[in-house]
Amino acid sequence: MTVRLRPLRDDEVRRFIDGLGREYVRGLIEDASMTREEAEEKAASDHASLFPGGRPQADHHMYILESETGEAVGYLFWARREAPGSGSRAFLYQILIDEPFRGRGLGRQAMELLETEVRTDGLPGIDLNVGVHVQGARVTTALLIVAGYVLGSMPWGYWLTRFIEHQDIRDQGSGNIGGTNVWRVYGWRLGLPVVFLDTAKGFVPAFVATMAVSHLVGVLAGGAAMLGHWRPLFLRWQRGGKMVATCGGAFLGVAPVVGGIGAAIWIAVFLLFRYASLASIVAAFALPLAAVLLEEPWPVIVFAAVAALGVVVLHRANIARLRAGTENRFRFRRLRGEPLA
Repeated sequence: MTVRLRPLRDDEVRRFIDGLGREYVRGLIEDASMTREEAEEKAASDHASLFPGGRPQADHHMYILESETGEAVGYLFWARREAPGSGSRAFLYQILIDEPFRGRGLGRQAMELLETEVRTDGLPGIDLNVGVHVQGARVTTALLIVAGYVLGSMPWGYWLTRFIEHQDIRDQGSGNIGGTNVWRVYGWRLGLPVVFLDTAKGFVPAFVATMAVSHLVGVLAGGAAMLGHWRPLFLRWQRGGKMVATCGGAFLGVAPVVGGIGAAIWIAVFLLFRYASLASIVAAFALPLAAVLLEEPWPVIVFAAVAALGVVVLHRANIARLRAGTENRFRFRRLRGEPLA
């Protein structure tokens, strides 16, 4: 199902404003722990300021979210506002997807349509109303983030080498549970599956959360997967991996073009220099740059910057060895009897 933004007709405006007021009251009661009397008093005051005379202003934009068949599936309300120091910006007051249509990615579609409209109007970005309330969204968001962390905590490098080789990969090579160390120690037959699974556990939660809710929830779920890989629940929060493959998977899920650019840069640098650490660092720095140039939504840009910083911090020792010229180059095949690095 796809949605479009249909401007409200005159006969729908009053009903729409009344509905906004009811949602606002309910949100204040549930989110701000107000009594009904307090919530109704605040809602009446705020709406009198927002809608003088009970009518929308010239800079208000109110839409019904319609399916391709013309069926109403929700609504959206934004306005142009002056932000101190940054000029005019779009301000999202409310977005709601009706209960029967949730979990289909319609909220994400609506936000993408809004982002296009805002750019067309020459506005630099969208500010969110902290009071925006979508029924069930908080529970869904929390579940997706928890699922991301649990998936990210699955230490495939540790599990596969334990099951197949009956060895603890943390006692081998660099001691890392990631695909690079598994490949270096046991070869591609174990290294390649670990790389794939570590990438998948970042991709799945980020992709599902982005499609079901929004880019913001997608990056939160993908970030949770990265944290899980770094400090896995299933290893009792002991040291995990350096998040590179899981980070790549998360970006393929939430911003596929950015993730693809990062993967291509990683492969190019790795094949040219054969330093997995250098490839990871260069690819990480490329993520926020690609996100900005491609005009990705702000959650993706922030996620790219934070993820890049995280990858670099976890490669501090590698950076020191690269500067000293002592970092080990990757060999696709280890010579018999050669000690592990």
